[in-house]
Amino acid sequence: MLPCFNFPKYLEQQINECSLAEVLVIRELTTSLIDMFNIALGKCLLYRFERLQLRNLLEKDSSISLCDYYGSIHLLRFLWRIKDLLRDMSANTDRDEFGLFLGRIQYFLNYLYENRI
Repeated sequence: MLPCFNFPKYLEQQINECSLAEVLVIRELTTSLIDMFNIALGKCLLYRFERLQLRNLLEKDSSISLCDYYGSIHLLRFLWRIKDLLRDMSANTDRDEFGLFLGRIQYFLNYLYENRI
């Protein structure tokens, strides 16, 4: 399968274009997105037969990075569902921090569009 997303390439581009403080926020964002993706994958992103495949995959190798295994269609499903996940997050996050998070997600979406990931 195609990798979900090349985070190191995205971070490398961001490092060249952003301040150190912004890079730290971007790293936190990408870590959060990967964690959210991994959690959401089995709960709301996979069809029934795909959940069985996931279970079999994890039985063979529980250390696999799901973001490296699942493809762009799963990233698209995740981005479609992220609004629900963010709504829950907004209640527990500082308003300025949440605004920055949303801005970085918008930038991330623009990056995906421009690079046709």
